[in-house]
Amino acid sequence: FDHSSMNVCVRTLTGSESFFELGGEATVLDLKLAIQSRIAVPRREQRLAAGKLLLHDGLRLANVAAEVTDEDGILQLCLVRLDSARPGMLEGLASGWLALQDLGEELRGDKELVLAAVSANGWSLEFASPLLRADKDIAMAAVQSDAAALEFVSDALRRDQGVVLAAAQRNGWALAFAAPELRADKEIVLAAVASNPLSLQFASEELRQDPAVVLKAVSLKGCALRFAASHLRRDTQVVLSAVRSDASAIQLTGCDLRTRSGLVMQALGANADVR
Repeated sequence: FDHSSMNVCVRTLTGSESFFELGGEATVLDLKLAIQSRIAVPRREQRLAAGKLLLHDGLRLANVAAEVTDEDGILQLCLVRLDSARPGMLEGLASGWLALQDLGEELRGDKELVLAAVSANGWSLEFASPLLRADKDIAMAAVQSDAAALEFVSDALRRDQGVVLAAAQRNGWALAFAAPELRADKEIVLAAVASNPLSLQFASEELRQDPAVVLKAVSLKGCALRFAASHLRRDTQVVLSAVRSDASAIQLTGCDLRTRSGLVMQALGANADVR
């Protein structure tokens, strides 16, 4: 394939064809602008596909040439024209002035529209069709926008480690909506308490007995100690870490008054040493 220039055939769904000659570095956007100029289809209403692959604006056409170039050296692409209202809907959903719940049932089952909506406001996943709430691409975009969107994904995706981990890293509170087996997953729980220490309360009983997990939580927020297993609330290392973070956490320990006083003094002494 000659990368210095390329010939492109764009075929519409009605079968009409238009031919374009572009430079070897041309992108999909360059082609869309040429189509807009030649056949008066506004760029925002265009979707170009190479076989089953939808092409995004920044993609260099040369990158798909090998798969869709015919024996005459011409790239064969398909042009789908969107409803003229669609670009406005996409823009509205992405900017937040149009809400997914305001759209009809059919549109709430449209992946492109739902993806735009949840990328801007993850919580809007609640209003997507059941099929799209079970779509991993949609779920990932939603939880990366708002971790609490994990509440609205399908049961299967609440058991998906990748989706739950992404949500936990965004805000550990999402752990409340994870499947029980993933609330017992140490990697996920550590990520959750790192982003929100109080999410320790949603970890499995086994992990609330894990010193490493509990230390991570209480070192960031001492009052997370209330969610630790009872024996760890009496553990010197854990209690000291909690008190160094928040002196009032001493009230959450299972220690007697004399022991509490000694631990507070130790913590204050350690803080003074650090300063």
